[in-house]
Amino acid sequence: MNGKTAKLFILIIMITFLLITPLFSRETGGEVVEANNLFTMELYQQLKSEGNNILISPFSVFNAFAMLYPGSDGQTQHVISQTMHFEQNIQQFLDEMIQLQVSFKPIREYEKPALNIANSLWAQQGYPILDSYFDILQEYFQSEIRSVDFSDSLKTANEINQWVNDKTNGKIKEIINPDIIGQLTTLILCNAIHFKGSWMNPFSEKNTKPETFFVNPTKEIQVDMMNHQKEYRYQEYIGFKMLEMPYKKEYNEQGKPVSKADYSMIIFLPDKESSLEELENQLNYYLMKSYISSLLRSESVQVAVKIPKFRVENTFNLNEPLMAMGMENPFTSLADFSKITGKKDLFISDVIHKTYIDVDEKGTEAAAVTAIIMPRGAMPGPVEEVKEFHVNRPFMYLIRENSTGSIIFIGKVRNP
Repeated sequence: MNGKTAKLFILIIMITFLLITPLFSRETGGEVVEANNLFTMELYQQLKSEGNNILISPFSVFNAFAMLYPGSDGQTQHVISQTMHFEQNIQQFLDEMIQLQVSFKPIREYEKPALNIANSLWAQQGYPILDSYFDILQEYFQSEIRSVDFSDSLKTANEINQWVNDKTNGKIKEIINPDIIGQLTTLILCNAIHFKGSWMNPFSEKNTKPETFFVNPTKEIQVDMMNHQKEYRYQEYIGFKMLEMPYKKEYNEQGKPVSKADYSMIIFLPDKESSLEELENQLNYYLMKSYISSLLRSESVQVAVKIPKFRVENTFNLNEPLMAMGMENPFTSLADFSKITGKKDLFISDVIHKTYIDVDEKGTEAAAVTAIIMPRGAMPGPVEEVKEFHVNRPFMYLIRENSTGSIIFIGKVRNP
């Protein structure tokens, strides 16, 4: 069997497997989780060539547009639905969103889970916003509503950035540059998420040593490489390997779980004879879902893991990627957000997305913020074989909440 035939055979097997996956899946998040994960892979494909180390949180972008969606109408609502894969029935969509939000919330209000989600709306003081829209934001998204004076761009930017800093535990200090606020700026919608998880199997700092990381076939660098041998879920496929690194579930003083959520980092490591580009080009949402489902149903085996410590920070303007995915109308004078103000006077000028991740021996801390800026007016067992998972070359990774199947972050590292 040659390479092309083998890949085709694997593709057929995985698609067939996908058809029966729902019978056994751990995912319980429903259509809104499918929408988020499908959008995740599509946005990643748009941004994968933006640099060596990429981190995005489509989950944050998804949440920001989920707040905007009930305020849209007509063709604008249609293209947002198509691009984000939102349910077209607004009430059904809102009901699904609130069910998903509950999955991440702490069981007791005063407890702090691994993932914290915060939403806010910043509106020009004195500008009429429909009460029905405010009610939706507060009931379904627990959004904070702030009245500000956008004519004082420096003061307003500082207020929004302080909110962002607070909600991301200081990991993202700024999302709004005062220069992006214009005289006609009317609304800014913000979503902020912060994740902090400890490895179920932490690495010992004394075992972290400098080792070679192969950036490409002709370039190598020295990195701080963490390593140990533990039991993990592990799978091998033609051209790459997969590993699940679970995070420790959090418990309170009474020994009760803080939330129902259950997180893992999943790493996709191309073989030495392959490349990260080949893997990226091969992966689509349906294959990704099938590979992950197969991995999570596999038995744990002994794996000798080596992975570099790394930190990534990114800032993206998502205007062009979103328009390339079909969302052109909301960025033009044809935009219809009449369910926000009662008039067709708003459009999107910018979608700013900022991310942060730090991976070390103890675990992972990650944060993301998405801001949608909206002006008014016209636009522009027995002894086991020890597997090896030596992450000494470019790789992809994602952070996933397992009880719902929601992908929270996705990225790649070419140069740690």
